Formats: sequence, C-alpha cells, structure tokens
Amino acid sequence: MKKLNEIGLECGTDKSTITHGYLDTYEQYLGSWREKEFVLLEIGVAAGNSLRMWREYFPLAKVYGIDINEDCKGYIDGVHIGSQTDTIFLDKLFSEIGIPDIIVEDGSHVGQDMIDTFKYIFPKMKSGGLYFLEDTHCLFSEHYSGQFEGNGRTKAYNFFTDLPYHINVAGRGMCGSQDFCIEHPSTEPPVPEFSRILSAMHIHCGLWIFERK
Repeated sequence: MKKLNEIGLECGTDKSTITHGYLDTYEQYLGSWREKEFVLLEIGVAAGNSLRMWREYFPLAKVYGIDINEDCKGYIDGVHIGSQTDTIFLDKLFSEIGIPDIIVEDGSHVGQDMIDTFKYIFPKMKSGGLYFLEDTHCLFSEHYSGQFEGNGRTKAYNFFTDLPYHINVAGRGMCGSQDFCIEHPSTEPPVPEFSRILSAMHIHCGLWIFERK
C-alpha cells in the first residue's frame, strides 16, 4: 500500500516532498482514517493535484475543494467556487456536501482570512474532526498577516498561539480533564470561547493541527 507522500509525488502536489514535505505529518494523523467514510474539504485547490491525492489515499471519503479562481472547476470535479470567508457560501456548501470531518486550510494565507475561516468553520465541524492549517510561516509575515502588534507578532499569530489558553480552560482547574474544568463551580474566569469544542492542537513546522471535540 502506497504511502501518502508517494501518492502526493505522483500527483504533483506541493504538499509532498517536492516542496513543503507535509505529507508524512498528515499521514501520522490521518493514517487511521484511510478506510473510513467521511467528508474532507480542502480550501484552496489550485490545479487540483492534492484533491487527486486525497481521493486515491481515501477511497471511501467524499473529497471536495473550494477556490476563488473560476478556472479551478476545469481541472477536477468537486470544486466549488467561492471565498473561504463568505459565510453564506459556506453554509450553502455544507448543506450540499455535508458537515466536514477534515478541513485542509491552504487558502489565501492572509492572516485575517485564516482567523475568520477558523472561527466560522471549526465550530461547525463534526465531533472528532481535524482542522489542518497549512503554511503557518505566513503567520509571521507582515506581508500576509499585517503589521506586528505590541509584542512583535502579528494578530493572526497571536490568535492561533492563544488557543492553548482555551484548551487549558484558562487554568480553571489543575486537572487533565477539560470537562471537569469547564463544569467546575469556580466563578473565575469565564469559560473561554473555544474551550467547549477544542480538545488539542499540534504544532509542526509549517503545519498546525486542531482537534475538534
């Protein structure tokens, strides 16, 4: 059985060791999904090489993509044209394809878009789903993510690196159980926005992964 990177090389996706070398990490988290039925949505599809790869690796999955470039519809089927931050478009899409189990965010790489997309889509994902954020070097770039804030980091970097605050439920309880911390009768501080749905995050070079409860 082929490894994901082997398939990626054959399909010519830059997720493979052709360029980014993300696919061994993807396989680490998604190898157990290989024979499952689920919905995968990739944001930003270019010529569709990675969609071809996902479909070969996950033969039982329903694999879709979105892109703002109309030309992408001509490269491969299953591509929907619209913006990753257009909530009306996204709601219509989810009503058609189903709620995603896996999100691969390889879209505009603009910091505010990355924030807005995560904040809107992540809560809508199925329980147990995984959200992959690619090319996170853009979080360090003023070109993509705007000027640095007072701590010398961009707003987008600060948003995503603040998520451990939510995973730890703002320190509400010295315990390894998020549910215990959330339900603890402590009056301070309030339960943070993502604490009820974000179970873990994993940081790899250029690729960050968020687990949905």
